[in-house]
Amino acid sequence: MSVEENKALVRRYFESGRQEAMRGNPDVAHQYFADHFHDHRSLHPEHPGVQGVKELMADWGQATPDLRTEVLDIAGEQDLVFVHWRGTATHEGKHQMTKHVRDVEPTGEEGIVSGITLYRIEGGKFVERWSYHNLLEYALKAGKTGVLGASS
Repeated sequence: MSVEENKALVRRYFESGRQEAMRGNPDVAHQYFADHFHDHRSLHPEHPGVQGVKELMADWGQATPDLRTEVLDIAGEQDLVFVHWRGTATHEGKHQMTKHVRDVEPTGEEGIVSGITLYRIEGGKFVERWSYHNLLEYALKAGKTGVLGASS
C-alpha cells in the first residue's frame, strides 16, 4: 500500500472503525488489525493480537459509550503512520481491560484525553502500535492516583 493509502486506513479507523467496534461490532477490528498484531504501548490489553484489541474496544465502549475521536495531525513514511489525536467522552462505566490501569471508577464527567500513536502497516492492516496517552491527567481527574501500580 502507498503512504497515502496507509494514512487513509488510520484515519478511517479513528473516524469510524473504532466507534463501530465500541458500539457492538467488535469483529470490525479484523478489518484494521492483523491477527498477529503487537501492541507496544503501556495500556495494552491483557490478551495479545486482535483479540486483545477487541476486548479493549469493548471496555472503551462500556466505560465511555459516547467517545468521539478527532484526528489532529497525521503523517506517514513507508509503512509507518503517525497520528496525533484527541478523544472526548463521558466516563460512565468502570474501565477493566488494560494491563496496568484497572478499576478506574466512573466520574460521570466529560473529559478529554489526547495522544500520539504510531502504526506499522503490512498488507493493509496494523501489525504494530506504539502510543502515548495523556493518561495521568485522565487518571487524576478520576481520582485514581495509583495509576502505575500503587493503590490509591
